[in-house]
Amino acid sequence: MPPKNFRIHVTDTISRLKSEYGWTEDTQAFAHWAICHASDLHERDVFDEVYVGSKDDMALDGFYIDPDQKEIHLHQCKYHTSESNYDDRAALDEFVKVLERLKDEKSSKEFKSAALRSCARVYREEAIADRYNVVMKFIVYATLTPSVTNEATILRKSLPQRHSLEIWDLKRLENTYYARFAWDDPITEPITFPLVNTKHVDMKTEKANAVVVNIPAAELYDIRKKYSRRLFAKDVRYYLPKSQINKAIAETLDSPSQREYFWFFNNGISISCSDYSISRKKKTIRIVEPQIINGCQTAESIFNFGDSVKHGRHNLEKVSVLARVIKLSEKDATLSANITARTNTQNPQTSRNLCANYISQTRLKKRFNELVPPVFYQTKDGEWESLPTHKKDHHTSKEGMIRRVDNRDAAQAYIAFARDDDKLNPVQARRLRSSLFDMTKLTYQDVFPDEPRTPYEYLVPCLFLMYVERRIRSILKEIGEHAQKEQDDEERVQDEIKASVRYAKWFMVGILGWLAGRHYAKVASYPAIAKILYPAIGDFWSPSDLGKQMLDFAFTVIEEYSDEETRRDDDEEEPDREEFDPALAYRQDRTWKNLKRKAARNYKREIDSGRFKADLFPNLT
Repeated sequence: MPPKNFRIHVTDTISRLKSEYGWTEDTQAFAHWAICHASDLHERDVFDEVYVGSKDDMALDGFYIDPDQKEIHLHQCKYHTSESNYDDRAALDEFVKVLERLKDEKSSKEFKSAALRSCARVYREEAIADRYNVVMKFIVYATLTPSVTNEATILRKSLPQRHSLEIWDLKRLENTYYARFAWDDPITEPITFPLVNTKHVDMKTEKANAVVVNIPAAELYDIRKKYSRRLFAKDVRYYLPKSQINKAIAETLDSPSQREYFWFFNNGISISCSDYSISRKKKTIRIVEPQIINGCQTAESIFNFGDSVKHGRHNLEKVSVLARVIKLSEKDATLSANITARTNTQNPQTSRNLCANYISQTRLKKRFNELVPPVFYQTKDGEWESLPTHKKDHHTSKEGMIRRVDNRDAAQAYIAFARDDDKLNPVQARRLRSSLFDMTKLTYQDVFPDEPRTPYEYLVPCLFLMYVERRIRSILKEIGEHAQKEQDDEERVQDEIKASVRYAKWFMVGILGWLAGRHYAKVASYPAIAKILYPAIGDFWSPSDLGKQMLDFAFTVIEEYSDEETRRDDDEEEPDREEFDPALAYRQDRTWKNLKRKAARNYKREIDSGRFKADLFPNLT
């Protein structure tokens, strides 16, 4: 189906984000969406990791740190809904001037948001020390006037080294939206490639046949242009523009002296199909239902080169590409899945998509589906959205409650809730997010063994994660409403303490796991505890009385700890003590150890007072 109209998409998304994340203003929800869109980040990642300024920090809407790319992203977002063009040069000037506030320690303390004060410290430590690049993104939901465009050109020349300024106007936002929309219907009609020569290598086995041929890069460009992303519907990932591998491919094509040796430098592409045939007379290969299952990066790099004004298709005439054409039997889905997964190792892959076809995931998916009622276990981006209605209905109650778990959430929640050892614990749940599905590391095998754990061991942590996130959003919505009114210093401090839960999400999941373990006091293994807790803590809509009691306990531990640490900032006996920064503190091993000690004190207090209802916990017998 074609993509939704862009303007309708933005309006609908703003409405949804206000509902799901508790934003009170359209401008806040737009900033959330715009940062996702311009930085290609997931909505949850923006909510968790992008430090958004308060209403008094108008020159800075978002501060995102990307340690993998060694980049700091600064965002300013303008939701301009009138029909007129955007002509506010002063707003752009103020955005660039924010660098001065970040750079100066005294000025940065004027930020109302504790998170932004923390970010300013990171900016001074990383960007000014020339370790990180700084990308400034001025995002406007409107067409810019020439005066604003010219102002941006002038301001770029004034930026410090390793700093850049990107302008995201309405046209760029819209073009990016349509470019990213996945037309994921596989190609059903046969296509014919001319061959560079008729020489080829055959490989035949009982379950799969293959042939290795050489095809012209210009023809690959034509096919990619005709079918767009449908050509990669079965690949485990789409184009990764920041990949070092892809930059190297582009450099080879850019160089006239190296271009003709492209075949020698590149690993080529793998094409799966239902059938193929070679015509020696016509020097062609006919491929039925072709899909590039490995080589999206190569094909996209060739397309981008041929489609550019600077180069063009004619500069691909002497470029050849190695192609493996593999005929797969529909009867052996496992072999097909393994070929797709195991040929995708050329580019570094931090996404879980690469693991979707491995036994560790397919077996676990089957076990989730065998539950009564079944739960959908999502292992690929957009997998649920692509399901036909009748399959969604299989995982939806009559009342409309969707039973769905994402394996990214399952991995992180399991680590935070069920593990507390030197290798895996709530601190690592956050730190390992980008590498959890790296098959070369032991963490993946630990979290997802080939002989899978029971679904309950992931379901209980995932449900608690869902409850925690919902309550955090509710708290932030309430604080946002407070911020619209006049507040004295004490009220503002209290709201900052409450807001600190935003940064403690994984620690709260960890406290919930600690509480479950403490209650059952090692009388049963974790699998047994998880199985009995699954129906007792609530459902995919809301927590039960037991679930609410456990959530109250965890949130109280965090809020009291934040309050105690914040009050210590004013302690005259510790004048040199560094200001308590929840965004930083709730990432540290030391904090997790302190929280466990506090949880133990609170647990004793609640048990002794009779406020903690132990009888809500199900009996293991």
